[in-house]
Amino acid sequence: MIRPWTGLCVRTGLRYDSPMVWAWTIIVTLAVGLPAAAWKFSRNLKPAAPSVDGLGPPTDPVDRWLIERHCLPALQRHQVRQAVLYGRALTDPALKKAARDLAAGALGGEVEVAGRARMVGWILLVEAAAMIAAGIFILIHLASPAGLLPVLLGLWNAVQGVVVLRTIHGGAERAYRLNA
Repeated sequence: MIRPWTGLCVRTGLRYDSPMVWAWTIIVTLAVGLPAAAWKFSRNLKPAAPSVDGLGPPTDPVDRWLIERHCLPALQRHQVRQAVLYGRALTDPALKKAARDLAAGALGGEVEVAGRARMVGWILLVEAAAMIAAGIFILIHLASPAGLLPVLLGLWNAVQGVVVLRTIHGGAERAYRLNA
């Protein structure tokens, strides 16, 4: 029971307008409001791009390029893209021709194959630098061994970023040579 003239709860003696009430109000509002807003905005979205002759919807310029030139279904487009991105050889003659053609287009600047993967590699490196800097700050200025965790995680992200960038570097050239 709350005494109206004091704002205190009779049993606990706490104010009823404590920060916990506001915190729970915000949490409940977000828990109900965000899904409701997502539902309201998503029910009027346009449908996905129409399929081109049953080949699956093109998701980016590389897919459109492979559909226009080689009429490949989605799974084969993915195989060709991965082969060119990572510089691998394919066994199917039709896919080999498509991979060589895509590699030539990537080398000639006609189509960008490794844009997203390169961006992920650089994001991992920037994130690694920020984590290592935060860890060193915690180690030196706060004199806490808790700074080792961000340093180690930052080193792991740096390794992942370098591996991604090294793997895709020269992938189109290797794919062009291997799929001749």
